[in-house]
Amino acid sequence: MQPGALVLDPLRLTIALTPLGLYFVLIGVLHRRRRPTIVSGARDLALLGAGTAGLALVGPIELFMPRSASIAELGPYLWAMLLTLYSLCVSLAALAAKPRLVIYGSLPWADLRIAIAAAVGELDSEARWAGTTVSLPHLQIEFYLDWSAGQATTVLTATTRHQNLAAWQRLHQSLAGHLPKRTERSWCALGWLAAGGALLAIAVRLIATRGNEMIERLYDVLHW
Repeated sequence: MQPGALVLDPLRLTIALTPLGLYFVLIGVLHRRRRPTIVSGARDLALLGAGTAGLALVGPIELFMPRSASIAELGPYLWAMLLTLYSLCVSLAALAAKPRLVIYGSLPWADLRIAIAAAVGELDSEARWAGTTVSLPHLQIEFYLDWSAGQATTVLTATTRHQNLAAWQRLHQSLAGHLPKRTERSWCALGWLAAGGALLAIAVRLIATRGNEMIERLYDVLHW
């Protein structure tokens, strides 16, 4: 890929911006919801991987593409294999990361602490708190809270990688049932939605104004 190709090539720019714009819009929608949404760390990382897939495709994936394989006329199959490799790398990163739970939605600290205390108390009667760190000795899990005033996302992160994954799934289910039914209004949702909408608008405009050129470029890229 030549320097500046991403800026000058409407196809590559559209491929880079569309997944990222959709990711921004999705995060904005999750923050805009009146009910909090809790997802596992693996799923959160998978969503991020999907959002940056376009950037990876026109960046490092294309940069390190084996030219000899392209010359051998593997064509679209080569791109499929590289995308599969990228998906496997994202999956490996999700599996290797510490267990996490991500809560989208702005919640007051008092309400959040009550919900977590109810969830962990339901799972382990000997659960212990030390500041923002919680230990459940019977379930063999320990995590700390990443929360700050005005923050629209709360993260429960394991202190170590070697923990009871089944217990984390139980914590996920229990916490989902104890979270407050309504969140506070968060203006960061508008920022995510505006950024995502702007990126998608650029992609749509490129498709509308330079669609024929992009189709020709797509054929050239797939059969490079």
